[in-house]
Amino acid sequence: MRKIIGRSLWTTVAVVACPCHLPLLVGVLAGTAAGAALGRHWVWALCGLIALFLVSALQAWRAWAQEPCACACE
Repeated sequence: MRKIIGRSLWTTVAVVACPCHLPLLVGVLAGTAAGAALGRHWVWALCGLIALFLVSALQAWRAWAQEPCACACE
């Protein structure tokens, strides 16, 4: 159960931190201090999102590849 939660968490972080979602994050956070910071410092936010995306995508890939599919034919 813990592995399933870990896999799902890493996958969710990778999807949310994808750099192509930066304009969506700025739009969702519009009117907040976080949205203002993202709008003003978008280059640093993009660099941080890329780093977070790469780490979380790698961890998700490794977590999903550890166990073979249970539906594999023998």
